[in-house]
Amino acid sequence: MIIIMLEQCGVMETTLMLLIVVAVFLVVEFPLAILFVILIVQNTFQVELIKTHFMNLWTRGVTSRNNAGPSSCRVKDKIV
Repeated sequence: MIIIMLEQCGVMETTLMLLIVVAVFLVVEFPLAILFVILIVQNTFQVELIKTHFMNLWTRGVTSRNNAGPSSCRVKDKIV
């Protein structure tokens, strides 16, 4: 009887841990899935579902403003 109760306790902890892992996975991956679907639709059908300004807010962590972009890649005057 005691062994069965201990096994049930382990099963409940394992189930709770599985639920937490699945919940964290969905919280992280679901917004990314929505973003990718929006990007695919925008690029496939050439429609603007989300303004570029808002898209830059979403991807700010990936590309920061301090990175060298096209505007800072100007060729300086070369001394020959």
